[in-house]
Amino acid sequence: MRYLTTGIIFTILLTVMGHGAEAQKTDHFQLDETYPLESEGIVKLQSSDADVKILGSSRDDVHLVVNYTMEITGFALEEGDRFGMNIRQDDGQLIIEEKERELPNATASIGFTKVEYTITLEVPEKIHLDIAGDDDTYRISNVDRSISLDADDAGVELRNCEGEDFFFEMDDGDLQMDRAAGRLKLVMDDGAADIARGSLRDLNVDMEDGSVSLATELFDDGRYRLSMDDGRLDLSIVGGGGIFRIDHDNTRFNVAEPFTLTEEGDTHKTYRLAGGNAEVQIRIDDGRIQLNTL
Repeated sequence: MRYLTTGIIFTILLTVMGHGAEAQKTDHFQLDETYPLESEGIVKLQSSDADVKILGSSRDDVHLVVNYTMEITGFALEEGDRFGMNIRQDDGQLIIEEKERELPNATASIGFTKVEYTITLEVPEKIHLDIAGDDDTYRISNVDRSISLDADDAGVELRNCEGEDFFFEMDDGDLQMDRAAGRLKLVMDDGAADIARGSLRDLNVDMEDGSVSLATELFDDGRYRLSMDDGRLDLSIVGGGGIFRIDHDNTRFNVAEPFTLTEEGDTHKTYRLAGGNAEVQIRIDDGRIQLNTL
């Protein structure tokens, strides 16, 4: 449940008379429907400030449950301000979006808003997810195809997702994955990512003012690029080996055996880990880096 308390709520004043303060106003929306989906289709979800749960299973359709309740005191709620969802199917995609809402026609008022908003999706295991959100919380499990998520200030937890294509673009977020295989691209600002049991062949991390804890196997034909500003990188290698080329500035290092230092300059270091010939490129400024094996 989310609580939003505002001392002064500013909205656009179109008409003053007839739109004054109310003791309380409730906006309630409920949906419980099932939708067909093509094999290995795409589910697109756009939401804001929701607690989202997505569970994959052996089903062949999509079961969607939405519960939204907003209670407001202090100003009136216009009809165009009410919550709703637009749901449509297009070329193998199931698209779920919040309806656009008009700004309230009320004057500046002192008020209190209480919101409860949950989305539950039961989906086939072998589908693709394309998610856009703002200030949401996501719990995703047992989805075995690609997952793309673009969100601001989000908390994301993935469990038992056996796909091999992951993309996350987040600002002020937290990401937890209990496994990651294939391709992972992570773009994050002022966030934290914790990724375990990796078997990655294509890794691209671009982070500013955040932390990454990542455990992965390395492959000789893999591509590994990590860039961080004012951040912390804990990289654990669970299999394979190779060359680690690190460009740095004002960075603290915690690297020990079995890594060996093969080259060092004012702004770069190169380490070697036996067991393979992968190439790992790392750029880190004003941060901390730790390399170890598991």
